[in-house]
Amino acid sequence: MSEPRRHKPRVSLTKSQIQEGISAELFSLCQGITAEGRLSKDEIVALGLWLHDNRDADLPGIAFLSDTLNRIIADGRVTREGQRELMEAIERVLPPDARKTAKAARRAVEANRKADVIAARNEKRKQELESQERRWPEDEFDFMVAGINFDGRYRIIERYLNVGDRVRIVPEPDNPHDECAVAVTLTDGRKIGYVPRHDSEDVSGCIDDGGYFVATVKKILTGGRFPVPVIVLQFYRPDQLADIAELNPDPCSTATPAQPSLGCPRALGYLLALPVLPLILAVRLANGIFTLLLRLGVVILRLLATAVSWITPSLARRIGGGADVLSKLAMPVLTVAGELGSWIRKGAYSATTSVVGWLASVKDDLQGKEDREVNPVWLIAKLVVIASVSGVLIILLIKVILLAVSLRA
Repeated sequence: MSEPRRHKPRVSLTKSQIQEGISAELFSLCQGITAEGRLSKDEIVALGLWLHDNRDADLPGIAFLSDTLNRIIADGRVTREGQRELMEAIERVLPPDARKTAKAARRAVEANRKADVIAARNEKRKQELESQERRWPEDEFDFMVAGINFDGRYRIIERYLNVGDRVRIVPEPDNPHDECAVAVTLTDGRKIGYVPRHDSEDVSGCIDDGGYFVATVKKILTGGRFPVPVIVLQFYRPDQLADIAELNPDPCSTATPAQPSLGCPRALGYLLALPVLPLILAVRLANGIFTLLLRLGVVILRLLATAVSWITPSLARRIGGGADVLSKLAMPVLTVAGELGSWIRKGAYSATTSVVGWLASVKDDLQGKEDREVNPVWLIAKLVVIASVSGVLIILLIKVILLAVSLRA
């Protein structure tokens, strides 16, 4: 046999119970609590005291509410979920007509609370979007620094520049090559290159418009001969300063002038490379003459083969074969000669830029621009080596000039 179905005990008050006695007090208390659709701390305390004072009354609703309240306040605090559970328990105690009114009031309060939460969330999101829009740059550029291989700038990049560092941009309207030229410098004014020509006009226009800019090293490309910084440049309007104050932007109107390039070390570097120039010219001249002779020999053999073909075809075939062999032999010889000339030119260029960079580093040491303390012994050693090499190369250059003059005489 199946067990008899158990029914939950009825805890709600009937119409006859709410007319008098303890049931009327409980009804009045519950109706007052649910009238506004929400529970306050004072109402919970008042309900708890009343239930404690009438705990011996023979009324199912009292025991039901006492159990519910004790479970909710067991951890010493009442959460919003606990308040909802207590409200629903009080509604169960009320008669059906009063219960509908209490539920409607509670649901209205919950709907308003939910609408307030959604409105607050939307307002917060709106404020965040407006704040982000106020922080958006007016213009943004992402470019690789140009001209890093001049004046030993790549050495400054290698020694002083890191990803995430701030740099500055300085217009050079008097630049003889481009009136829209914009230099890229370290924060102390040392130049590391230029904004590429295809962006310099727009960048120069943004600087002329005023406002503020933030230039940061995005990354440094190290796959080639020289490290190439990639800069992210952002321009902001003057009225955006309050919103971007934490970025510590630089004003466009008071940009720090770039230090002029060190012309003396560059000229001296090229002077030290002058003894190599005769070798470069000799190799290029020999390469050109050898190429001309090989091609002229191939042409002569092919013409000779054509001329004797009607007399002795076998001899013509041999001459033609010789021309083919010479033509095939010419390609690898010309390739080797071209590579040799290119290697000498690249070596001379690398030596020149190294000397220029070394001289620039000596200038930095003399001006105290190192991040560390300058070692005087190392500085003197640098100067001695440079002076010795310069003297030897200048003597060789003079001897080459004198030899050329004597041969001409």
